[in-house]
Amino acid sequence: MLENVLPVSEFRATLPKVLKLISKLHQSITITQRGKPEAVIMNVEEYEGWLETMDIMADKELRKGLKKADEEVKKKRLYSHKEVFGKEL
Repeated sequence: MLENVLPVSEFRATLPKVLKLISKLHQSITITQRGKPEAVIMNVEEYEGWLETMDIMADKELRKGLKKADEEVKKKRLYSHKEVFGKEL
């Protein structure tokens, strides 16, 4: 669902305002051309988060480890930092 949508002509005219909105409010904006979505502009931190998520999802072993950890939490098999590393955090 597209919430914040701007035609490319309005995007050009309001670029500084749009960048401020994206930066401060962590909003993403879909840019349209001739009524069709063409691009999404987002905050750098959000973009880096997406890249990190894609890296994780591409790593089969890491996904397996996350799934196992999730199962351990559901079974309430939790350990303190001290139990795992032998010292307090």
